[in-house]
Amino acid sequence: MWVCFRLLLLRGSPGCFIFLYMYIKKRGTMGDYSVDQEVDNIQNVIMKYAPEYWEKNYMDPSTRIKLHSTSEEFDEVSSCVGQAVRQKNLRIISIKRYQNIFDFGQYIIREQLMAMANPKSTYYRVRRFITVKSFQLDRALEYNLDPRRCDITSLVFRKQVLCAFDDILLVVQVLTDRPKASEITPINSTEYFIEYIIEISTRKDEKLVDNMQNVITKYAPEHWEKNYTDPSTKFPLHPTSEEFNEISSCVRQAVRQSNLRIISIKRYQNIFDSGQYITKEQLLATANPESTYYRVRRFITIKSHYLNTALEYNLDPRRCGKASLVFRNQISSCASDDVVLVVQVITKQPNASKITPNNSSEYFIDYIVEM
Repeated sequence: MWVCFRLLLLRGSPGCFIFLYMYIKKRGTMGDYSVDQEVDNIQNVIMKYAPEYWEKNYMDPSTRIKLHSTSEEFDEVSSCVGQAVRQKNLRIISIKRYQNIFDFGQYIIREQLMAMANPKSTYYRVRRFITVKSFQLDRALEYNLDPRRCDITSLVFRKQVLCAFDDILLVVQVLTDRPKASEITPINSTEYFIEYIIEISTRKDEKLVDNMQNVITKYAPEHWEKNYTDPSTKFPLHPTSEEFNEISSCVRQAVRQSNLRIISIKRYQNIFDSGQYITKEQLLATANPESTYYRVRRFITIKSHYLNTALEYNLDPRRCGKASLVFRNQISSCASDDVVLVVQVITKQPNASKITPNNSSEYFIDYIVEM
């Protein structure tokens, strides 16, 4: 079996690096070779063909390395971006080099395979660009821009792109026999790899976001801090404050357990989730003028290890270990690893003990209660 793997490696079979890695992970050891030795050997082979500017002594096979704004590499990439994104007042916030040894390993194997299969053709490595929404970035990196997972209709790499204020620009290296083509559509994910992650903005975008935040803040709960700049912030409440006493009283009524001890309460201010909520409230009222809608407080528990995910994705049940999303006025019990979230929900039934929202715009997380 091991001889077969080495032959696959020599012949340039696509995906063999990953297959080999998973195989030795499963087996633990092979003959005189340890798992760590074999993974190191594979990485060493790939790194011989890696771009010269890659950090060669890193241990993590998937790494983001932030470039210093005074470096030559930063200047080179920012110059390419300036030509690709023809928008006024473009400002590059950060550039990160992305080093994924597995994606690059597949790429160089594919390169050799294409050259062997088509000796009369010449293949080039060219830089092209694509944008993804900022909230899809991690998935784009994890799955090497699989369009089914990154909410991309079709995967096309371009010389010229337009960026919205919530876009991340990705610089990719692509294999092609048409180096001057303005658009390149890869056949599969082995024909490209992500090279750089660019966070950009324009002054127009920044002004638009500021205006949106100002409008939303006008309609935000009165207890919110109005002069904060981060659109997603946790504010610990002082245990002697009126706000702490009010929320702790609500939680104690909702969680009928003896010896209940509240360790901390944090107010969660997410201007985007609140903005969606306010917009939805207005839309419902306009679409159904005969109905009355109420803002009510309800409760839900999640496991503490899901907390950051719940905050980032506004309690998306698929990401937070929940079969369904139901907000209650009574919580039967709390485990030691549970966190209670206090949410504001839009409803026509303010006295209902259970509320199941239609979508994430009908609620937002108000408080995080650790017990």
